[in-house]
Order: sequence, then C-alpha cells, then structure tokens
Amino acid sequence: MDKRLGAINFEPGDQRANVDPKKAAGISKVPFSMISPAAQEAEARVMALGAEKYGAYNFVDNQMLASTYANAMLRHLLQWWAGETSDPESGQPHLAHLRACTAILIEQEVSGMLIDDRPKWAGLSSLSLEKEKDVDGNT
Repeated sequence: MDKRLGAINFEPGDQRANVDPKKAAGISKVPFSMISPAAQEAEARVMALGAEKYGAYNFVDNQMLASTYANAMLRHLLQWWAGETSDPESGQPHLAHLRACTAILIEQEVSGMLIDDRPKWAGLSSLSLEKEKDVDGNT
C-alpha cells in the first residue's frame, strides 16, 4: 500500500493508473479534493458568523484557551447527539460549529498560540478497562 499522503491506488489493470502524466507529482501533494464541499461550506458559514461576532481571524491574532473550544465542541456534539441538528442561536448545523471549533484549535496549536489548559488526567489508553472488540472479536 502506498503510504504517501493522498495516494490513490488503482487495481491491477485499471486504465486510470496510466492516464495522468502528472500523477507522480500530484500524488505527494495534499488532496484537498477529499474534503466534502458541503462540509467546507457549512464550516465557512459558521466561521463567517464568528467573524461578525468576534472579528475576522481573531483566532489568528489572539491566544485562545483550549478549554473554551473543547467545551463548545462538546456542547455542539452533545446537542447533535441528542437529536438537535441545528444550533438555535445561529441556525447553522451543530456539526458545522464542531468543525469550526476544531479548525480554530488546529490553527492555534500549529501556530503555537494555543493556551493548553487541558486537565492532566490519565489518558484513555491508561485505563484498565478491557479493550473494546469489534463484531469479529478483534481488539
């Protein structure tokens, strides 16, 4: 299996494997086309609401607490999980809010601006619970 980011592996004999002369160069680049346009649009709508409320790109210029966005993500996830599709305040999907919060955390972390105030609890991997098994009994 090809481990390069975005590599598309064709079955032996598939004619598409020999069609694109730029495939070798393109295969090593980030495959932005793998992200759903609907998801991108939903996230962009929520980011635009955030720009109206807090200022465009405020998360680039200011340090943010990880807990602020983690709590917002958990609220939106739990509201979605409870059956509420859209946020009553914004009218936008909870899952789009979740994506926007995730994007902000990624940007903050990559830029070194994130204030990491996560609790210092033991990680899930350190719990002495039996590992979950899939339907075939594999862990």
